[in-house]
Amino acid sequence: RWHPSGHTLASCGADKTIRLWAKEGNSWRTKYILSDGHQRTIRSIAWSPTGQYLASASFDATTSVWHRKDDSEEWECVISLEGHENEVKSVCWSKSGKYLSTCSRDKTVWIWECVESEESEEFECASVLTDHSQDVKRVVWHPIDDVLASCGYDNTIKLYKDDGDDWICCATLTSHESTVWSIAFDSSGQRLASTSSDKTIKIWQSFNGITNWKCVSTLSGFHSRAVYDISWSHTSDYILTAGGDDTIIVFKEDDTKSSGDLSDNSLQRFSVVLRHEKAHQMDVNSVDWNPAIDGIFATSGDDCSVKIWKFKAHDL
Repeated sequence: RWHPSGHTLASCGADKTIRLWAKEGNSWRTKYILSDGHQRTIRSIAWSPTGQYLASASFDATTSVWHRKDDSEEWECVISLEGHENEVKSVCWSKSGKYLSTCSRDKTVWIWECVESEESEEFECASVLTDHSQDVKRVVWHPIDDVLASCGYDNTIKLYKDDGDDWICCATLTSHESTVWSIAFDSSGQRLASTSSDKTIKIWQSFNGITNWKCVSTLSGFHSRAVYDISWSHTSDYILTAGGDDTIIVFKEDDTKSSGDLSDNSLQRFSVVLRHEKAHQMDVNSVDWNPAIDGIFATSGDDCSVKIWKFKAHDL
């Protein structure tokens, strides 16, 4: 996952470490190795909006929060969040930085509230959501509002909001025929993309707020195996996907879509602008657009490698 500045990349894996990469000359090198925070595979990492904190989710059922002091070159694990009964699959910060969310194989989604303290970093459990009936694979926050989305093994996507008393599930999106692995909002938060073991990518559009969503596009026939991850660029609006077929694909929305008024329920069309087979020697399980530098993205795979790519649309 890219640091908000776009100049540092964080990766994690089965070796129970987090590596922070930065560019030196023409090469990317490991600048820091964060260890001793987890006892098993680290499955997910996420930067806070300010980039001062990094959260990591692990199969050891804990989530660690790391912080680099302003006057130090060292990162330290400042807190370990416990509560999940099984593997933690995903972690994500809200845009406001007020909340941290995690999800797990135990079928729950947790929302943690960040409590400011002069002496230490504190997180309180704000809600435990039990709306999924199976393993929850991913949590993603809305890019503007404190609205959370999750997806999982029960083939659904769910959205949550704070109703004043507690967090509630305010929408359930159903259309995929198998596990939903990943989800990503566009820059406006009015559209959501999802990927699944059914080999499709679906685009969802919100109508009249976050409680009413419609599937406005299904992209099929592009990946030959499960689609594991998706990233929707907030600078170029390109969609990047990766899957078990070792392939990465970049999609662009067609300029010839019907009227800009999406209230007519018109379908939206997307075309492939980049397809790269054998992007990794094994399954590609993670993709991430650089949030600050246009045309740069990172991928990782089961071949234990991390790759950084650059492309220009007009060259294709």
